[in-house]
Amino acid sequence: MTLGSQHEVTAYQHLGVWLVEVLQSGPDAVAALDLTVQLALAECPLGLVCALPPDAAADEPLVTALAGLGRHVARWRATPVVVVWADDAGWAEVAARPGGRHLQRSSSLLHAWSQLRTGGAQRTAVLAVTGNALAARAARAFLTRTCLDWQVPQHLEAGPLVVSELVTNAVQHTDGDVDVQLAEHDGRLRVAVRDRGDEPPVTPAVDPHSLSGRGLRIVQTLAATSGALPAAGGGKVVWAVLDAAGVRIVR
Repeated sequence: MTLGSQHEVTAYQHLGVWLVEVLQSGPDAVAALDLTVQLALAECPLGLVCALPPDAAADEPLVTALAGLGRHVARWRATPVVVVWADDAGWAEVAARPGGRHLQRSSSLLHAWSQLRTGGAQRTAVLAVTGNALAARAARAFLTRTCLDWQVPQHLEAGPLVVSELVTNAVQHTDGDVDVQLAEHDGRLRVAVRDRGDEPPVTPAVDPHSLSGRGLRIVQTLAATSGALPAAGGGKVVWAVLDAAGVRIVR
């Protein structure tokens, strides 16, 4: 699977690892790099390898953007980002910036790919769900079965509620079916729902007289972190991560 090629950045996936190559420096490369990485991460890969051009160290905005990719790793450490870069001084500059310490470095593209291919620690499961009134029920059952199979029962309280709210929101505001993506790493659970709508999710103001509109607020309350990513080919992935300790719901 490929994300296509641009003049600045090209990306393709091989056996679960995304390879992103920055072909040239410049302001267009900065925007293309960030978007391409988000599209790749929406696929929940084993990891992501980023290769830079020889003159990358002289491109201050590109160095800043590269360090900023660490924010994605900080939110879900099971998908590491490895940078292939021979410039020691440039790498030291990246590592010293916010987010940069979450990135890894490798000497070659092949070594980085092999490292991620054999060292993937997360477990994943995906279910295609028909976008109708029964979608949330199917998603809850899928999450419950998966958590039991993976022996992470601490997520059996908050997990079904989170996936139900994400699926319900997707079905209500977009057309078509949705995909439920689950991933587990060191006891943490990532719940993601991919839909066909391009508009980012919006958390509405609370209306005390309304019985709806609280779904995303519930997710944000229960999750350790959450967000949304654009998806290749259109649509988006809305995700939430539950801490390894689980969340108790007081009723």
